[in-house]
Amino acid sequence: MDIALIHQELGKFVVLFQTMDNAVNEIIYQISDGKSYVAEAFITKTEFTAKMEIADVIFTHYVDITANTNSDSKNEFHSLMNKCKEIGRERNIIVHSVYYPLTKVDGSKRLIQQNPRLKFKDGSEISVNDKELSLEDFENLNIKITKAINELEKFRIKIIDWKYPAR
Repeated sequence: MDIALIHQELGKFVVLFQTMDNAVNEIIYQISDGKSYVAEAFITKTEFTAKMEIADVIFTHYVDITANTNSDSKNEFHSLMNKCKEIGRERNIIVHSVYYPLTKVDGSKRLIQQNPRLKFKDGSEISVNDKELSLEDFENLNIKITKAINELEKFRIKIIDWKYPAR
C-alpha cells in the first residue's frame, strides 16, 4: 500500500467534509430566505454537531408550518442529520489523531493512526488506540460522506420546490 494514496484520500475527506458542512448551511439559508445576518451569524458561530441538531429542528418546524410539504421528510432529514453527526465524530477522530508511517518486515508500508484518550474511570490514565489504516478505510468513509452530500442536495431542492411550487 502506498501511504501517499492514503494521504490523498485523507485530503479528499477534508474537502468532502467541508462540502457537507456547506450543504447544511445552504439548507439553513433556504429555510431562512437567504443569507441574512442572523443565519450567517448562527452558521459561523455554531459548532458542527450543534449545527446539525439545530438544522434538524429548523427543518422540522419549516415542514410543520409550510403548505404542500411531506411530513415523512422530517424523519428522513432527522436520519440524515444523525449520519452527518456520525461523520463529524469520525472527522474529529481523524483530525485529532497522530499518524505514524510503519514499514513492515516484508517491506510493505502502512499508516498507523493513534488517538490517545484520557480516561478517568478508576483513576486517570491515557488510553492509546492504535489503528492500522488502509486505503479502503478512507475510500469507504468518502463514499459515506458523498452519499450524505447527495442527500443534502435533494433536501435543498425539495425546500426550493416547497417554497416555489410549480403552477
